[in-house]
Amino acid sequence: MTRVKEVDPDSNEMPDYKSPSSRLVHSLRKGYDNLRSKLKKSRDDIKYYQIKTRDLNKSRTTYKDETLSLKKTIDQLEKENKKLKKLLEGEEIKKKAEKSIIPPESSPKAHGYSYNIQQMLLTIQCAIQGSAGFRCVSRIFEIVHNALSLPSFPTPVFSTIRDWLLKLGLFNLTKPCEPGRWVWIIDFSIQMGAMRCLLILGVRMEVLEARGDFTLSHSDVEPIILKTLESCPGEVVKEALDEARSRTGEVIAIVSDQGGELRRGIRLFQEEQKEKPVHLYDIMHKVDLVLKKELESDNEWQKFIKEMTNTTQQLKQTVSSHLIPPKQYQKKRRMRSEVGIIEWGVKALNYLNSEKASKLEKEKLSWIIKYKNQLIIYQEMAIFFDMSTKEVRERGYCQKTVNSLRERTDLISCNERSLHFFSKILEMIEQEVNKVPQGSLLGCSEVI
Repeated sequence: MTRVKEVDPDSNEMPDYKSPSSRLVHSLRKGYDNLRSKLKKSRDDIKYYQIKTRDLNKSRTTYKDETLSLKKTIDQLEKENKKLKKLLEGEEIKKKAEKSIIPPESSPKAHGYSYNIQQMLLTIQCAIQGSAGFRCVSRIFEIVHNALSLPSFPTPVFSTIRDWLLKLGLFNLTKPCEPGRWVWIIDFSIQMGAMRCLLILGVRMEVLEARGDFTLSHSDVEPIILKTLESCPGEVVKEALDEARSRTGEVIAIVSDQGGELRRGIRLFQEEQKEKPVHLYDIMHKVDLVLKKELESDNEWQKFIKEMTNTTQQLKQTVSSHLIPPKQYQKKRRMRSEVGIIEWGVKALNYLNSEKASKLEKEKLSWIIKYKNQLIIYQEMAIFFDMSTKEVRERGYCQKTVNSLRERTDLISCNERSLHFFSKILEMIEQEVNKVPQGSLLGCSEVI
């Protein structure tokens, strides 16, 4: 059926329809009904979406409130969780302390002592390895006891700890020594009042050779003899060496600084032995002595020391006190002291050439500039000093020592004077190397 042309609402004229009136009425009625059904459907859709939008807004608000509430709950739970973790860690620490530090069941008490063996061992380790004083160790144990409330953790007083250390030292001095190729290190202490200590340490060459490094620490050596003496003639030293031999058996070498009393006592000891032990010069003492003799006859060095001493007085209690030179002592064991002075001079010269030096510092240290050429020579001598001592300290005296040092100097451009100083060191080392029958022997006594 042909669609009826609709009437224009703004026009007063009726369209000119050609169809009969009955058909027009029917068509217009049907169009009206269709329009009403569409309108009703649109209204229903609008109402549906309005309801859905309202529900979504309500749900969003509800979910937002629930999310905020859950977030607060999570924050509270996390705080409670942290508190519980701390409490749990505290309980675990306490349990570990009770189990691992002082477990009375697994660590029995030493015979005749009121403390168990593990606590005594822990105390000794704090004193020796921790370098803590006896009173300090006692206070530490008291703090642990009070903090953890451990009934099985009694606090030893400082005198008790001292007694334990003395007994341990006595045991080390009297325990049997393992058989082997022993090397002794012997030296006197500085005199205190009328008494001096004679100490002999021992180390087995098997241990050093297996390690491949002769550098010694206190854990590598064993105390053999410790005596307090009023007089130290060679006969007394010889008696101490005889006693040391009764503990270790045969000895293949003795290292010392070759002081007068020691040299005589070692010579008397060697004369009575079928297989004479080698007496070797400690590399640090010998090279230090060579450097000392080299610098004592140097007028420029003496002037340098004098001006350095004056600088010490000028820089005291000033903002430049960090530039104070090393201290000089009239009575001291000369171990690399001149090298320390040379290193200070080189560092001070480099500091003056930098932009860090203030006007006052440049004024107080300007005198070093005139010793620039001398310091270059002294620095080369210090390099040879350290290179030689390091070689013997790590590898000992052996046939390859001198050649190894010479090969290194071929790669260095040096002054004639420093090379002459190095030749003296090599000559000294060669004298000691010629005493070694075969292999390598310890050549450094720094550990004592």
